[in-house]
Amino acid sequence: MALKKLQNLQKNLKKFDNPKFISDLINKAIQRHEKELMLMNTENQIFKKGIRADGSRIKRKGASYPVYSEGYEKKKRKKGKYQGYVDLAWNKGYLNSFHILYLYQKIIIEAKDIILSRSFNLSDHLKEFYGDEIEGLTKQNLIEIAKVIKFTLLKLVKNELFKV
Repeated sequence: MALKKLQNLQKNLKKFDNPKFISDLINKAIQRHEKELMLMNTENQIFKKGIRADGSRIKRKGASYPVYSEGYEKKKRKKGKYQGYVDLAWNKGYLNSFHILYLYQKIIIEAKDIILSRSFNLSDHLKEFYGDEIEGLTKQNLIEIAKVIKFTLLKLVKNELFKV
């Protein structure tokens, strides 16, 4: 009986020689925490703090400080919703369109393309206006989500090792 368990463990350990197998396990662990990850990116980072993936404030390309258009900022101030930074709160559709793309050894957080008209793609427009780093997690948020995912990943590894 013990010999059979050892042989089984040895067979299961060989799976870990395959980088794709390990990548798939990591992706599976991340998928189990996808909702938390998305909230970190949208609610915590973009909406509440106005921060891009590189840790900088959301601002127009080429601008030295975060700005909305003059007219829009005036509207936000009038409604008492201006927080002193660009937060993209005006478009919940954009924030809700974020998803995770799972690739081999790479995970991408991006907004699904929202086509408001035949000639206007919101995701492309925002990237053009605010830069590509508008999407993705900051280093601090990556550290936080890694702590959460670690325990799920360990459980998945244990299950794979002792699979019959």
